Amino acid sequence: MNTVLSAMSLDYPSRKLSVYVSNDGGSSVTLNAVREAWRFSRFWVPFCRKYEVEVRCPEAYFSDHGSIGGSEDDDDEYVAHRKIIQERYSVFKDALEKNSVNASKSVSRDHPPTVEVMKDENEDSSGLREMPLLVYDAREKRRGHPHHFKGGAVNVLLRVSAVISNAPYFLVLDCDMYCNDPSSACQAMCFYLDRKVSSSEIAWVQFPQQFHNATERDLYDGRLNPNLVCFCLLLIKS
Repeated sequence: MNTVLSAMSLDYPSRKLSVYVSNDGGSSVTLNAVREAWRFSRFWVPFCRKYEVEVRCPEAYFSDHGSIGGSEDDDDEYVAHRKIIQERYSVFKDALEKNSVNASKSVSRDHPPTVEVMKDENEDSSGLREMPLLVYDAREKRRGHPHHFKGGAVNVLLRVSAVISNAPYFLVLDCDMYCNDPSSACQAMCFYLDRKVSSSEIAWVQFPQQFHNATERDLYDGRLNPNLVCFCLLLIKS
């Protein structure tokens, strides 16, 4: 759920940001975890935006490599607010652990589709909302019918999002990763909105995977450097 929370707290207008969680196993444990993540996000997202926190994955933020950037540690208001959020995060983790008992037994290869939308109760009649939209999606699976693995899951996400938010751009994030730069979505959009480059010539913008605790001898250059932002572009020339 740290992946979900890091995506929900990106520096991007809430009314334009929707986060979709694909649960290919149809597990009720994941659905309950998404509901818990939504409850915690009501505190986490405003905290990150108020203090301009750089590390917006709660687990990383409260670890040794977290809490960098944003307000100074000697800011009494920030320190007090951070303590409250940390306590809420502990409650959130305890709820997830209790919910995860017998998680493996809840996974099914034969289940109907499920879509549940978590939305801000404070959304007014004009459609403006304080929080990003969070949507849980479990596609239908039946024994004997090919599901096409991740490709099939992304296909369903595209179809569901077309009905709910119908956004022209789609960011794919693996569940074992998190957004280490809150401005990453805006940075990627700069390529599509650059007047010097035709958006029809850009197929996709990719951030390379980077990791904490990688050794200095890492052959794949995957060590996380907070001061370095890398992109990979696929350009299509007609």
